[in-house]
Amino acid sequence: MPPYKTDWIKLVKQTKAISMNIIKSCLIIGLACLTLLSCDDEAAQPQPTVSSLSISEGVVGTNVTITGTNFGTVAADVEVFFNTTEATVSSVTATTITTVVPAGATSGVVKVKVKALQASGPSFTVLAPITVSATAFTRTLPENPVGVEGPFVLGTVSATTNRGTLTYTLSSQTPANAMAINSSSGQLVIANTNLFDFEVNPTITGVVTVANGSETATANITITLSNVEEVTLSNLAFAKAENPDVENLSIGSVACCWIGGSPAFAITSQNPAGAVSINPGTGQITISNANAFDFETNPTITGTYSVSSQSETKTANFTITVTDVAEVVAPAVSVIAIAGIEATSGCADGTGTTVRFTKPHLGQAKQADGDPLELYIADKNCGARKITITGTGTTSVTATTLQTNNDPATYEYVDMLN
Repeated sequence: MPPYKTDWIKLVKQTKAISMNIIKSCLIIGLACLTLLSCDDEAAQPQPTVSSLSISEGVVGTNVTITGTNFGTVAADVEVFFNTTEATVSSVTATTITTVVPAGATSGVVKVKVKALQASGPSFTVLAPITVSATAFTRTLPENPVGVEGPFVLGTVSATTNRGTLTYTLSSQTPANAMAINSSSGQLVIANTNLFDFEVNPTITGVVTVANGSETATANITITLSNVEEVTLSNLAFAKAENPDVENLSIGSVACCWIGGSPAFAITSQNPAGAVSINPGTGQITISNANAFDFETNPTITGTYSVSSQSETKTANFTITVTDVAEVVAPAVSVIAIAGIEATSGCADGTGTTVRFTKPHLGQAKQADGDPLELYIADKNCGARKITITGTGTTSVTATTLQTNNDPATYEYVDMLN
């Protein structure tokens, strides 16, 4: 090969080598410039800060707003961590981030990362979900309970919550309005004592709702009543003399055992009918028909009576023994308008079979247990006189002057008896 060709080849090789070095240098310089530009961009991003949280505690799923600076406006550039658990970012502005407490989060510092830069904020306490539990309430007690200085206390509904306060409500009850409950303590009391009646409501039920915010629990209420004898009666026995007068109509009264301040009394049957009656409020038994109290016709008067208290009614018998009284039949007396004895006019005293007087002013018959029958007369001729009539064997009439005719118009019966 001629020498000039060899030199030419060397020159070409050297030129290629120089060109390659130049290209490599340019590439290195370009890469260096790109690196420098990238470094300038990172340095230009401002440092984010976290100043506050909208709330400092809450359960999983609670919305939280983070306030700070330099968050940007692109949600994809922002990451939020509750302690070490990442949360979902709902929205971003330069100064606020809206997020939700994530499942599995634990209490700790809230951190915000914008691109490559991170900032730490206040601590957040992750709360366990609110729980409420309540226990069924049962009680057995005698009917007709009475409270001391206030409503009768049945007891307190037992309920718990892991935090916060509870509110108690009677959401239902049967019968209605039988019970009431304290909304803050859960104390259960009787609202209507009349409904706690074994014969009417042997069992009283209800449901109590216990709430803590939106979390609730229910407790069943069961009150079982036991029976109490509200009325205890016995058979009554009385004795009454026959032919009672208007001032002696009382028989007696019902006095036994019942619960409640206002019992009701009634005669449910009697023989003969209508003989007696009873005061519905006091239980006093009185004669309604005095003619029925005749020993010769009705030596015994019987019947039944009832007493009602609360919702219970009991019935018992009564017996009235009518006692005999000696009865005197007065002899017939003929009276004509002639004063004096027998057929003689005048005002003489004496004994005969008839008595005569004129213009009687006032008279009163007084019958003793037997003979004689005494008749007191005041007339305008003879003054005041006592007429004694004896009916044994032959009728005998005796006239006796009590007072002469001073002023018979003003003479009164009480004066005759003196």
